[in-house]
Amino acid sequence: MSRYLSVEGVVLAVTPYGEADAVITLYTREYGRIDARARSIRSVSAKLRGEASLYQHVRALLVHTVLGYRITDARATAEKRWSPRAHYFGRNLTKFFLSLVRGPEEDPVLWEYVEGMFASATHLPTSKEELLHAKTILLARLGYADATHILTEGEILRIIRANHLWEDVHSLRARSVF
Repeated sequence: MSRYLSVEGVVLAVTPYGEADAVITLYTREYGRIDARARSIRSVSAKLRGEASLYQHVRALLVHTVLGYRITDARATAEKRWSPRAHYFGRNLTKFFLSLVRGPEEDPVLWEYVEGMFASATHLPTSKEELLHAKTILLARLGYADATHILTEGEILRIIRANHLWEDVHSLRARSVF
């Protein structure tokens, strides 16, 4: 028997899957990170095509199947327009966030941070210093760092290594996390 979920979340990643499908990564208040498959979302006539775009705040209906979650419906709560600079730093911060938060786990404090970060382009980092500050806050919210001072790239890497947060720390620069 299928289980339906109605969730509100932020679209943090859209990964192509097959010819016309995609895996949508949502971060929600109730369930944390959810990776859900969206059928035919990349086809021209898809009803979800414009509704579940990157960094969009959405209300979505998911069905839990044997293969995981599948999005059956989604509605954007507001239209977003991002500058290329905000999009670049948003993508960088999102990759960092998704590498730390791997599965579903309710965290209302972290949800408030993510929702606030993607509420408008003015909240996204637009410089390397602001990006390091955002990463410091994220690590502090997850309990890995103290938010009293901004961490350097080296300090962030030391925290990641010490806590085994990524499987292969040597591939961080290749994956464009920094």
